[in-house]
Amino acid sequence: FPSHDKRVVQFDKYKLRSESRISSTSPDFPIKAISTQELVERSDPIANGEKVMRFGLPLLTLGLGLLALPMSISATRSTKSINLILALIIYLLCTNLLTSFALIVNRGYLSFDLAIWPLPFALVLIAFFLTWQQLR
Repeated sequence: FPSHDKRVVQFDKYKLRSESRISSTSPDFPIKAISTQELVERSDPIANGEKVMRFGLPLLTLGLGLLALPMSISATRSTKSINLILALIIYLLCTNLLTSFALIVNRGYLSFDLAIWPLPFALVLIAFFLTWQQLR
């Protein structure tokens, strides 16, 4: 067995060497590394596309959560698997559409205001329709 001699090494100064700092306004600075507060203040298409992703994902999560409530209620066992498959398809479709909206905003074809609301709004409408359908 090795000996149990241990030693503690202490240093007088701790330093960290890093590369030169790039300003967040520099075109070389990655858009994903910019803070949300700085991103909200910017209005260029690339920043707006990143805002669609940062704000759209939480809104999409709320919409999918509301949609999960009426889809989880089923009378027979056979429809549970259908609802699960349908929920998976809806999730994949929504995330792909949100990414597509972000790319369209990135290119300047669509504004941030028009791109952020359609998906969550559609999910809430579908959730209310399914709930109304089951209560009838």
